[in-house]
Amino acid sequence: MTILLCSVNTLSVRRALLGLLVWGLVPFSAVVEAGPSEGRLLGYLSSKIAHSPDNAELYLRRAYSFAEIGHMKDAFADLRRVERLGHGESANFARGELLRRAGRLEAARRKFDQVLVENPRHYQALMKRAEVLVSLGKNADALADYQRLFQVRPNSASGYYRQAAELYLASGAPEQALALLDTRMAATGPIPQLQNLAISIEQTQGRYAAAIVRMKALSAASHSSPFWHSKTAALYYSDGDIDRARHHIAIAENLLAQRRQTPAVIDQLNTELLPLKKRLASQ
Repeated sequence: MTILLCSVNTLSVRRALLGLLVWGLVPFSAVVEAGPSEGRLLGYLSSKIAHSPDNAELYLRRAYSFAEIGHMKDAFADLRRVERLGHGESANFARGELLRRAGRLEAARRKFDQVLVENPRHYQALMKRAEVLVSLGKNADALADYQRLFQVRPNSASGYYRQAAELYLASGAPEQALALLDTRMAATGPIPQLQNLAISIEQTQGRYAAAIVRMKALSAASHSSPFWHSKTAALYYSDGDIDRARHHIAIAENLLAQRRQTPAVIDQLNTELLPLKKRLASQ
């Protein structure tokens, strides 16, 4: 019992946990293995459940807490209670997520499948199943899930759009990747997370002028970065505009000289600038 009391800071929570242990409402091993914050949360949730035994949300939260400390048996027991209380969809989604976190990807996929059979518009299940499918190497299926996700929830986080665009690229469809990025940026503006990938696609396709336009569309704050000028210089050089390439190299070097930079930043910038300067010197 000493271990239990040392793992919890407040007297009230200690008393609550002690009472719950006596009545068997929270496993002793779970409290011993939990750190202070986990122990407090388990004690709090178990105390709330004791007073509201029909509250499915409390069991759901406690299931995630048990899983955090590796008590999967207790976690899944709580999810069975959630299901018995009439929330099968929530229980199955949570099972899928806990299995995904545990690295049991095929089992997680089957649970997300169950959720989506019952509710094809469950956007969180679409997100999570797509992530699982990518990890399983099933890129085409993952891309199909992302396409469904964007229909159901167009304002999904930009990271999902980037992931889907990268899947398009991997499948040899750069124009579809670019169209998807632009669809999202029509709502968000040219955020670096998406615009930088779009610039890379334009560059790979040899459309340097289009890449430059995209570079200029980035926020004004980015234009004060020596890296922005270095990349812009490289694009102008590739597009055949030597004078503008030299102009942006000079700005990048001036910005580098004016600011304190870490050795790593200086090395990175020089790695970008030196080869370009050598090519320009021969012009």
